[in-house]
Amino acid sequence: MQIFSKYLPVVALGFTLASAYAAPVPVTPTPITNTGTCTLDSVSITTMAPSNDLSSPVPLPSGGINSTHCFGVIAGNDAQNGSNAPAPNLGYLGDGLLNGGLLKDGKYVDPGVFLVDGSTYQPLQDPNNAVDPGWIMLGAMEGTGTMNGYTVQNGSFTLDIDSVLTFNLNSNGTWSLQINADVVDILSAAGLFDRSYFDQLAFVFKAGSGSKDNEGGWAIYDFNFNTLLNAFPGAFDLTQPYTFTGKWNMDDFGGKQISHMSLWARDPISTTNVPLPGTVLLLGVGLLALGFMRRKVQ
Repeated sequence: MQIFSKYLPVVALGFTLASAYAAPVPVTPTPITNTGTCTLDSVSITTMAPSNDLSSPVPLPSGGINSTHCFGVIAGNDAQNGSNAPAPNLGYLGDGLLNGGLLKDGKYVDPGVFLVDGSTYQPLQDPNNAVDPGWIMLGAMEGTGTMNGYTVQNGSFTLDIDSVLTFNLNSNGTWSLQINADVVDILSAAGLFDRSYFDQLAFVFKAGSGSKDNEGGWAIYDFNFNTLLNAFPGAFDLTQPYTFTGKWNMDDFGGKQISHMSLWARDPISTTNVPLPGTVLLLGVGLLALGFMRRKVQ
């Protein structure tokens, strides 16, 4: 009995530690406050032309078009809690950074921060509950080079983003986004064609860390084509996919080197039974199958 009494405090301490380890204090999700230090000219579109006729570019203003909104620069890392890759990557609330997914520190970007100028939440998972932001992650990359396209999962079917577009971020401060001119045939042959369109394109840049104690910061730059269409009425032929070129810089990060970046597009869908027009917006029919795929998942 004395032996048991002697070791009872040790046993109790061990039980207390085990209980604490098994039940950590949950982190309360917190929206990130935008510091407002980003600048719209950090990313711009300089040329755009129909993918099937690159010799006929759309007339854009001299110097191109700057991003319409930005968010950041945010201290720390944009890494998600778990995997950086959204899954099924259909624009659901909480699935990925721009859809309000949690970061490692328990914080998140308000998923409505770029839902302006006519953009709204959508009923993607539940047709009776419009809570989904609708952002699709097109791909990501370390440093500069050619982006690795992500996938979109629709049940047993997987769409490889690389099959419909190519994105390059060049070390000389330029970028290009090429949409396959035959993408309509590619998607319709797979039974994926639907009347939908992308109305926003967003770049997420993460600066390289200067030391182990400095993670460099990150920012989001958004092109809202609803805004651009109002600014440049009649400038676009909305019936075909486009190829883009543009410029980028790291001035908002004090000229630091880029660590990694990701590319996102937002696909609005009709929330009524009225068919969408048979035209598509800027990014073109190159990616319009994704709205159909989401509805098939429901």
